[in-house]
Amino acid sequence: MKSKNYYFFEPYVYVEIKKDKSLVYNSLDSKHLIIKDKETQNLIKKLVSKKNLYVVEIPKNPCTNIKSFIEHSRKLNIGDIIQDSKSDIKPIQYMPLLNIQNDIKRVDDKYGHNCLQYLSEITFFLNSNNNSKYYSQNSCCGDDCSVNKELPFDLVNKLLSLKGVKFNLSGSNVLSYSKINDLLDTIKKTSNTTVCFNYLNENLNKSKIILLKNNVSDINLTITEKFNYERVRHLQKMFNKHNLKCNYTFLVESVEAVNYSLNFINQYLLDNNWELKPLFNGENIVFFEKHIFLCLDDIISSKPTLNDIFTRQLINQLSFGKLFVSSSGNVFSNLFLKRLGNLGDVGVFDLIFKELYKQKNWFKVRKNVTPCKSCIYNALCPPISNYEYAIGKYNLCHVWKD
Repeated sequence: MKSKNYYFFEPYVYVEIKKDKSLVYNSLDSKHLIIKDKETQNLIKKLVSKKNLYVVEIPKNPCTNIKSFIEHSRKLNIGDIIQDSKSDIKPIQYMPLLNIQNDIKRVDDKYGHNCLQYLSEITFFLNSNNNSKYYSQNSCCGDDCSVNKELPFDLVNKLLSLKGVKFNLSGSNVLSYSKINDLLDTIKKTSNTTVCFNYLNENLNKSKIILLKNNVSDINLTITEKFNYERVRHLQKMFNKHNLKCNYTFLVESVEAVNYSLNFINQYLLDNNWELKPLFNGENIVFFEKHIFLCLDDIISSKPTLNDIFTRQLINQLSFGKLFVSSSGNVFSNLFLKRLGNLGDVGVFDLIFKELYKQKNWFKVRKNVTPCKSCIYNALCPPISNYEYAIGKYNLCHVWKD
């Protein structure tokens, strides 16, 4: 019996094929190869076909390009060869395939009762003052209304009974909400609530601190550029004194703002939870290009797993399951998109079903948008964020040039 040689990919390898090149990626350590020659491209296309399932027979003496590819792939633990097999049966390999038993795309009237299981987080904007600069990008300190307005408590209350949902209370001045005591008393019965506010807009005192401590699980303090050190320091001391957990979010629009914030952090916040969050103001694109846009090393060094890759091809992990309720009762799946409806007119079940059925923001993934869908690295990139909407393009990187 004539012996045969086989080449195979390891089961943890992900392959992306475009017109002129292919990406072969080891999801265990992010090592990868870019293939451009036609002979090896054809081999890869055969390997990924469902007929072959990552295993193909190869000649005893393959061409130079394929031989070189095999050598490199073995060094990177991407693939290997089986030599001189005398079996009539081709070896079997497990090829990674995306298979969703309960595909959301199948949701219809018959299965619609499952819609609520996809809801994971709701942000309520209890009051507003049209601070749109911060509102859309950061879900804090503002709203979609042009006048001061309060979200009716009955609209909030009818959602608080939802199980397994995280609630965020935000707005221009959360603690000035007229029904704040009733709201916090109701929320106390839930296990996961965060109050989000701007460090300038809250007149915090001991009684309010105790009110928060007894009713919410977390506080997120948003701190804008050129903030007053003493004001933030005063709030920090109050939080620490009453053992109230606080996450500090510094909105930065420039390198100067980064340094200004880090100086404060290094002095006072090293033992606290904090983050620097870039803010696009329409004029600081150079700051984003130099310090925020991704390069290829950034993408690869994040080491996305096979699970990450498959998930990013299906849903937007940053936005999936999240809803935002403005002070006027309008509900959004993303603050940059049109409203899904108003809570005063439509139930949350119908709003979620609309989002799932139309597949807008929750399903906005890079493989479906231009120019990312043409890029060989699109499955490795992080999900589309609000920065893409704010700046007006999807390729916030130095990999794909406009």
